Amino acid sequence: MEAAAAIMAERAATAERDPAALNLRDAQAGRSAMEQAYGQRANDVSAVLSGRVAAYDLPRGFGGTKDMSALVSKAQLLVNQTTVESFASRGRVEAIGHGGNYLALVEGKAAESREKLTAHMLHAKSAIESAVDRKTIDREQGDNLYQRFQNAAFAVDEKKAVSADYAAFEKATTPRLRQEVSREVDARYAAQAATIDRARSNELDPASVARADAFRRMAPEDAMKKHPELAGAYGALAAVSKQAEASGMNPQQQAVIMAKAQQNIAAGIERGQVPEVKVRESREVRRDAVAER
Repeated sequence: MEAAAAIMAERAATAERDPAALNLRDAQAGRSAMEQAYGQRANDVSAVLSGRVAAYDLPRGFGGTKDMSALVSKAQLLVNQTTVESFASRGRVEAIGHGGNYLALVEGKAAESREKLTAHMLHAKSAIESAVDRKTIDREQGDNLYQRFQNAAFAVDEKKAVSADYAAFEKATTPRLRQEVSREVDARYAAQAATIDRARSNELDPASVARADAFRRMAPEDAMKKHPELAGAYGALAAVSKQAEASGMNPQQQAVIMAKAQQNIAAGIERGQVPEVKVRESREVRRDAVAER
């Protein structure tokens, strides 16, 4: 749903144009259309949804994983980049306003890096919350993991070779940067509650996906040994086969109907909708499956 909204919004602003000729005004128009479609900031939607679909291998205890190390490394890089650029622009001002009668602090790249850092933290938070929703980790594990992620991201390496001025600046500003970015991430994540609820309702249960894959790829007898509850699905498929035969369709037409029926039933299984069947019918399905082999 969200991806489709993004595509529609982009097309609304950029369709009928040569992508190579797009200018800043066109890009801004596209972003405005996306934000209007989502009702929230497009970048925040992207960060939250990309976190939910990433399916990172997250640690369940105090150990680490490659995915978690990569998330931490990127966060550390962005924290360092933001700090370096803030240090470089400290105290610098520029003339603004009509006639240049006012002065304002120069932020420039530091503000851009800070926004990238905020988006990455939002992405990581969403990934962890998604793992909690899927019950890959429990609530306490999720809270502890995000806390450890923040600690690692904003840790100050006092052993690295830097000037005394920069070391003092980094030590003084990093705690405040963490506090401000964390507060911003929490606020933006909360603002995406409706988006998250829609995504959560559309996400598939891994167990249902496994059943659907077995239904698609395995022989009926093997699939029902692994997933006995699939007997109803095969019963439904057998009923479609009997109807197709009774209608007088030729073999090619029957094959098309059966392929479509299997596709539809598999899609329902993925959503947790497994056809039910009585015990007697289940045994008949098993016998039919054995006979076909």
